[in-house]
Amino acid sequence: MTGLEQRFQQVRDLVNDYAVDGVVYSVVKFCDQHLCDAAYFAEKLDAEGIPLLLLENEYSWRDIGQIRTRIEAFVEMLQEKERR
Repeated sequence: MTGLEQRFQQVRDLVNDYAVDGVVYSVVKFCDQHLCDAAYFAEKLDAEGIPLLLLENEYSWRDIGQIRTRIEAFVEMLQEKERR
């Protein structure tokens, strides 16, 4: 695994290369390292005006319905932002 800043640079490169409107950051519950990294990514992406959706999931994906709803709402928010 690369360092935090290197991973952010990779994400920023992907955002720029593919004209991404928002980032979905998915992390397995209780994975403290990635949860801590999420705050860093959120701050850096916010500074660049890129929306972030943080999803915490379990290995079983029992909560897939809730995750789907959150992603749909995030996409709607991005579409609304694009219309303005």
